[in-house]
Amino acid sequence: MKKSSALLISVVVAGALALAPVTSAEAAKPRVSIKVSDATPVAGSIITFKGKVRGASAGKRISLQKKVGMRWKKVDSGRVSGSRRYSLAVRVKAGRHVYRTKVAKQGRFKTAVSRTVAVRAKKVCVRYKPSYLTQSVTSPAGMAVDQRDGSYYIAERYRVRKFSASGKLLYTIGGTAAGTNNQSFNAAGDVEIDKHGNVYVTDFFNYRVQKFSSKGTYLRSFGTPGVQSGGVVDPNSTNWQTHFFHVQDVEVRDDGLVYVQDNYNVKIYNPNGTYRSYIDLHYLSSPEEDDTVAQLQLDEAGNLYAAYSNNQVITRFNTSFKRNAVIRLQRSTDANTDGLALTRQGTLMVSRDLESGPVVQEYTRDGKRLRNLPVLDVFPGSLVRGRGDLFYLVSFFSNAVVKYSPTRRAC
Repeated sequence: MKKSSALLISVVVAGALALAPVTSAEAAKPRVSIKVSDATPVAGSIITFKGKVRGASAGKRISLQKKVGMRWKKVDSGRVSGSRRYSLAVRVKAGRHVYRTKVAKQGRFKTAVSRTVAVRAKKVCVRYKPSYLTQSVTSPAGMAVDQRDGSYYIAERYRVRKFSASGKLLYTIGGTAAGTNNQSFNAAGDVEIDKHGNVYVTDFFNYRVQKFSSKGTYLRSFGTPGVQSGGVVDPNSTNWQTHFFHVQDVEVRDDGLVYVQDNYNVKIYNPNGTYRSYIDLHYLSSPEEDDTVAQLQLDEAGNLYAAYSNNQVITRFNTSFKRNAVIRLQRSTDANTDGLALTRQGTLMVSRDLESGPVVQEYTRDGKRLRNLPVLDVFPGSLVRGRGDLFYLVSFFSNAVVKYSPTRRAC
């Protein structure tokens, strides 16, 4: 039979006889490709496995498996997308590990597995030395680093500037005064970069997010202002789930979904800027408690972390937007949390203003405090991961950016 011809198979549905066409290609064994994001990661980091499934339908179950002895253990699972692609992730421990992906048998589709991929993770300990970034900045509200080349963006009031990894100014978006046109800002807040190099900027008083190419070309804006009363946006409006009131932080997932922090919730947008869903960030049920969120962060697997300013906790939400963990920070009287970053080693860096003074603390993802780092003579602010083991502290009130340079050592 030719490949293009169809087979008719009989399927009994609710006692009735139905006919469904199945091609010979569908009945054949699918082919599964696999590619790992980092074959030599550091222990504790999350690595992703991506690929394409040929000869199978969308929606089929696919699992990531790790070889344990002579057997295979499932460590993550998902479904094949409409474009026949998949993305699965796992956190690795030190040592050598072997993985594969497996497509489950479903109907007339046969079971198929990818080739095996070996990953060797090393345990690395890092010391950090803080120093001031040499660029002069004015009220920096946000920063983002392009992981591909180390270039970085700084959002400052009415402008966003891009610098090369060596600190050379490449271009500026915006100006010295507020504006409502495209490429103008009225209080530029956070800035973020997706895996393609596109730039997203929260525009606080324009109640929108602007998207630019890596060259600074305007692409689109999205978001809708909430109902206003007397010229002021009313946060008690019933459309708070879909409209912007206090647009602040922005994060972009590898699949293109955009997370925008707005007051006590996160609005989620599709890659084309259309609204999709929301996450209620309220941690405590009492309305008298302050549930203000200091900063959001996404990990490599697409989980969202939210650091609360006054509740001294970090909550984690899975890729289905459901809260699935609470990480409790060191308790301190009148403590404030200002920023959050996820390191390459899989730990959490948290900038805090404690009773004893400002500090950057490093935690494991189950809440164990590892160490305290100095913040120099600045008021603590948001944290940003750079390339490799670099990270930065952005201080809005001190008009400064502190660079934490890493030095690796044997553990």
